[in-house]
Amino acid sequence: MDLGDVPRSGNGHGRVTGYLPLPPVGPAAPPPVTADPRFYLRMLRKRGWVVVLFVVVAVSAAAVYVSTQPRVYRATAYVQVLQPAQVLVLSSSGKPQMQRAMSTEAKNISSSITAAKACEILRRSKESAVGTAPPAGSAGTGQSSAGASDAAPAEDEREVTTPEILSSLSVTVENPDILRVSIENESADRAKRIADAVVDAYLERSREAASEEAAKGEEFLLRQMEALKHDMERIEADTRKFKTSHNIRDPNLDSLVGPSAILDYSTEAERAQTDLQAAAAELASLQRRLQKESPVRVVRKPVNDPLAIGMRQAVTDAEVELAKLQAQYQDAHPLVRHQKAKLAELRAQLAAYDKPQELVESTEPNPMYEALQARIRDQQTAVESLRVRASMLAQLAAKKLAQKPPNSPDAFVGLARLQHAREIAEKTYVGLLERLQELKIQKASEVGCARRLDWAQRPTYPIRPAPKRTLAMAAMIGLMLGVSVVFLMACTDTSVSDPKELLQRTGMVALGFIPEGSRREVSAVVAAAAPKGAIAEGFRRVRSHLMSAYHGEALRSLAITSTRANEGKSLVSANLAVVFAQLGWRVLLVDTDLRRPSLHRVFGMEASPGVTELLVGEAQLDSAIRATSVPNLLLLPSGAVALHPAELLSSPAMEALVSQLTARVDLVVFDTPPALMFTDAEVLAPQMDGVVVVVEQGKASSEALTELRELIERARGRVAGAVLNKVKPMRGDYYYRHYHYADYGHYYDSDRKATGNGAKAVPAAVETTTAAAQVASGDEERDAS
Repeated sequence: MDLGDVPRSGNGHGRVTGYLPLPPVGPAAPPPVTADPRFYLRMLRKRGWVVVLFVVVAVSAAAVYVSTQPRVYRATAYVQVLQPAQVLVLSSSGKPQMQRAMSTEAKNISSSITAAKACEILRRSKESAVGTAPPAGSAGTGQSSAGASDAAPAEDEREVTTPEILSSLSVTVENPDILRVSIENESADRAKRIADAVVDAYLERSREAASEEAAKGEEFLLRQMEALKHDMERIEADTRKFKTSHNIRDPNLDSLVGPSAILDYSTEAERAQTDLQAAAAELASLQRRLQKESPVRVVRKPVNDPLAIGMRQAVTDAEVELAKLQAQYQDAHPLVRHQKAKLAELRAQLAAYDKPQELVESTEPNPMYEALQARIRDQQTAVESLRVRASMLAQLAAKKLAQKPPNSPDAFVGLARLQHAREIAEKTYVGLLERLQELKIQKASEVGCARRLDWAQRPTYPIRPAPKRTLAMAAMIGLMLGVSVVFLMACTDTSVSDPKELLQRTGMVALGFIPEGSRREVSAVVAAAAPKGAIAEGFRRVRSHLMSAYHGEALRSLAITSTRANEGKSLVSANLAVVFAQLGWRVLLVDTDLRRPSLHRVFGMEASPGVTELLVGEAQLDSAIRATSVPNLLLLPSGAVALHPAELLSSPAMEALVSQLTARVDLVVFDTPPALMFTDAEVLAPQMDGVVVVVEQGKASSEALTELRELIERARGRVAGAVLNKVKPMRGDYYYRHYHYADYGHYYDSDRKATGNGAKAVPAAVETTTAAAQVASGDEERDAS
């Protein structure tokens, strides 16, 4: 917002000032808030210490956690499960069944039985190691079954328990037939020994299970073989008895036609005879059904009705189709039932045809009769074929029987059956004997369904805590929390820190900023004591902005106020008056803070007589105005502390006093109390050419400043702008940083040396009479001009 582009208006006294037009009465609309990424960068720079604090706290907590947590090591051994290839078939769920078997084996390894056996193995290994300890200096040539390692720490001497193994054991399936067995422990050697012991326990259980299964199979086979041996002895005794009873003396029946071959011919002949009997029975059934049907049937047909003819033709076709199906299938067959339903539907449609028709009776061939005749002819052919086949097989069987000794054919067939039973028993016995030998070999070899792929290796590094990963994650979490808190603070912080925030949040223009000074500097008129300092330069910049805003027109009166106490308004008033006086302007500084006056102490003067005495008529103007050591600068102190300051400042006497003062000098600067705490500034605002608001950086809230601006505008006053006071150059705020005061440090250092390493109070070197003479001479010069 450029104040120079704003048209001029009056100040309430008929004098043109060249400042802002009167604003509308009422609350002002909130200024637009624009999304600027640089705002977030400024927030991060301003409150970077919060992010650093969160990161440091998070990393410190992680470091404490890492340092206090015990180191946990993981040792891993690998086992291959040996399974037959036929197990690799897909189940109904689409997963290979071997995977399900591997899960079962994994549960077997992680069971309490395996853990207890592993404890037993470790105990045996420890006892054997103690009983057969090698002499000093000797080294083992291999790795023990329990995976014994080098000299273990003293803590490894503790006995391993089953709960310890179960709590630290994890088994996962690596490949279709490989299991990974892992043990986590605070001791690397202990983890390695336990992992190898668990694998040993699993392999031992596997061998025991295989041996037990082989023993059970061997026992079962022996029982079966004993039963088969008794059956074979019984069949042999029955055979001898059968031969004796039927006078069969040929010891070598196989030299003739074998009994089994004769039995086969006899069986085929019997089967052919059975098929012939079934075909003849079906033929007789068809002939009985044919006798019930008539070759022709009488039908009533409509005369000259194509629709009825078509419907009847459809019924006829359905009946023919039904006859064909009944000739091939029984009535309960689905096709026959479907065709009957279709025929019933067609007949119902024909019966529902209610058009009066002329019917005539006629005869036609019966389709059922014709279909049965065709089926009978086919069945007769089949019967004749089966009769011929049965006759030929019977003759062949009789011919084979004719080659035997003159014995009964039934006896010979019975002998063949006994011989066939003996052959079956012998083959079964031989098979069981082979399987028994295999089980004996398996039992003797002590091979289970699994084998060790790799021993567990002694872990070198712990798996947790992982210092690098933990610290990195803690730093990342701290960074995210810190940034989140910074953004939350930025969103909830309503304080004003730079000109852009001031304009966006309050609608007021920043006239300049005053850097933060030392305690001695802020207790004196720095612009006069150290004119080359950064603070004096800041006041000169405020002066330039005010003069630019008024286009060089007469700027006769300014009121300095703030939102609250201790924001530096009195020092700003004094130093702003000094820098205007340094231009050669005759400046009068008036202390209208009738409650807590301070300007008289800044210049080392007495408070009375002053404004209070002038307003109540107890003093004259010439006696109250005093000269200061700063050329062209006069001071009108507050006077005695008033009981009712607001009433005095709003009285006609105060209005007349303002008119007298502005008529005598070039510029009158009024130091007023905080506007939000007292109504003094609100009362004086309409009588001023402009009101300057002092804002302490990062302290005054935007809500308070907006309320102050609205308060002044409702009182028909004009806010010329705001001065950012106590700006800290190390805060990182982009406004002050861009001015690079540090580049001119030698210039300010020389000024400080010239003033005695600090500012000092400016004494009142001239008496009241001299000040009055300056005012009078100023009046004379103004009248002459």
